[in-house]
Amino acid sequence: MEAGFKLLGQEFNARIVWRPFQLNPDMPPEGMNRKIYRTRKFGSWERSVAMDAELVATGKSLGIDFNYDKILMTPNTLAGHRLLWWAEQRNHQDPLVEALFSAYFVEGRDVGRHDVLAEIASEVGLPPAEASAFLDSDAGQQEVKEEELKGLKLGLQGVPFFVLNSVPTFSGAQMPQVFLEVFQQALAQDSPKCTLKSS
Repeated sequence: MEAGFKLLGQEFNARIVWRPFQLNPDMPPEGMNRKIYRTRKFGSWERSVAMDAELVATGKSLGIDFNYDKILMTPNTLAGHRLLWWAEQRNHQDPLVEALFSAYFVEGRDVGRHDVLAEIASEVGLPPAEASAFLDSDAGQQEVKEEELKGLKLGLQGVPFFVLNSVPTFSGAQMPQVFLEVFQQALAQDSPKCTLKSS
């Protein structure tokens, strides 16, 4: 998406909002050993490793160093989605998204744990004590569930899923050129504001 903005090469008044969608809503709160989970999901650990290798190769071409060997746990992501909702209220969501992706896919940190999430929040300038208190409460749970239902009504079945100006645009990872074409179409419609929602 960011690469699409760079290709555009001009001022683009976009508001990016990350919305929740749990791929594994029945995941135990403490998460699950990744090897066990992926073996059950894909039939064998070897198949999971092969799929990871494909993503690592794709990531390298985009300057992303996925490090699946470091990931020991597949987390329950509800707390992470709640924290992103909380960060949005503080206009600090995008930096937290980037930090969460890096923490999990590059550093292998367990982003299902409240203490880890609060630490990541502090790394992007959010108050860790407030983040911890929020995570230990029930705040944001209803809002996250309502957002997930909205996504399902739009046809969301997997991630990433992109909505541009309230219109479902496309699903799945896309090359920068695809984003560029979508952004150019939005600008051609003289939209006063472009809102891109991604889950």
